[in-house]
This record gives sequence, C-alpha cells and structure tokens, in this order.
Amino acid sequence: MMWRRGLVLASVVLMLGVLPGCGGKGHSVSGTVRVKGGEVLKQGNVQFISAANTASGAIGQDGRYTLSSTGQGDGAAPGTYKVIFLSTEIGGGYDNPGEPVRQVIDSKYVNPTTTPIEVTVPGGTYDFELDPPAGGAEG
Repeated sequence: MMWRRGLVLASVVLMLGVLPGCGGKGHSVSGTVRVKGGEVLKQGNVQFISAANTASGAIGQDGRYTLSSTGQGDGAAPGTYKVIFLSTEIGGGYDNPGEPVRQVIDSKYVNPTTTPIEVTVPGGTYDFELDPPAGGAEG
C-alpha cells in the first residue's frame, strides 16, 4: 500500500516537470515596434508563439511593449518563437463607422505560418521594424 502512494507521488512530480512552462523561468522581453520608413506603432499587440508557450504584450503609444505569459511583465519561457503583430490603424469607430479600416503593417505579420520573424529567448530587447502593407494601406 505504501509503494502505491510513492508511485502516485512520483507520477505527479514527473507530470509537473514536463508540463509546458513548468519549471522554466520567464525571461524579461521588451522592445520597440516600428514600421519601415515610418514611425513607431502606437497600438496593437506583439505575440511570441511556440508549440509549448505563448507570451504577449500590448504596444503602447511610444511603440514599446513588454511581454507577459502568466503574470504582468513576467516575460517568456526559454525557447524559439514565431513573432506576430496585431495592429491596425482603425478608421471610423463609434463616431465614424463608415470610415474604412486602414492597415499599417503587412498582413504577413499577423499569422505564425506567414511571419518571417523568429526569435530565440532567453530575454533581452527585441526591436522590430515591419514592412508597411503591400499594395497600399487600405485593408
């Protein structure tokens, strides 16, 4: 009977050790996002995506972001990530709903299968300069 408890305890410990993100220390990741030939992005979101982990951060008015994965500003677990950006300059809105939405970055950056950007964490500063929309700014 005692060996069963030991086996169950050992199984639980082993499972906790292999869960994604468990046991891995988050590394601080921050930086700035700008458009080539232009200024910083003033809104949106940066996401680092891997098979095991995801971390994201809002882009502020100054173009800066800080990644979080499970808590505010806790960074990203070590690994290789595809980097996507979710950002548009929204026209219209509540006051002008008929005004079109204007894209400010190329659409290749919004999908992990098409983004050309890949980084390896641990930590540091990752600054990005993104292509503007291909074929014009209207989306």
